Amino acid sequence: MNVDEIRASLLRAGFEEDEIPALLGNIDVETGGSFDYQQVEDTSKEEKGYGLFQFTGGHLSSYLEYLKDTEQEDSADAQIKFVYANIYDENPPHIIGAGNQKKIQKAFDSDDNASKSDTFARWYERFEGSEEDDTWIPNWLRGGMFDKVLGGLDNQHPSYNERYKRSKKYD
Repeated sequence: MNVDEIRASLLRAGFEEDEIPALLGNIDVETGGSFDYQQVEDTSKEEKGYGLFQFTGGHLSSYLEYLKDTEQEDSADAQIKFVYANIYDENPPHIIGAGNQKKIQKAFDSDDNASKSDTFARWYERFEGSEEDDTWIPNWLRGGMFDKVLGGLDNQHPSYNERYKRSKKYD
């Protein structure tokens, strides 16, 4: 699949146009730029992530159960609908935490693309180390000369900046 097909799938699922760059930036990082819904994480770890959002553990089990319950086959559309339901449904197929669900909804309601990207990464993707880092760098500085000149002063996990940087390509 390509980025345009994934963008169309995000829209079909119900995501709004202004939410899509943050989601595409995260998917770009998670799939290594392939946008392949069957992407398997390239890692030596026993548990490997799967799909556009690199589901693992209980998240992957919930997704597989969701496919059975909704009588869908694995696809980009199914994965994206699952993520949409987890963020917006009152009774989501996978509980990301009511507080986390509200944090993502609030960030997606904002006009700040960096906040959307960071919040989705932290409270949905929850990559290793994502909950331990905070940044003191204002979002308007991120991704420009700051990354080149002063990037080492930011204590935020580099994956946040990469996700945000990639999301700006899709804006």
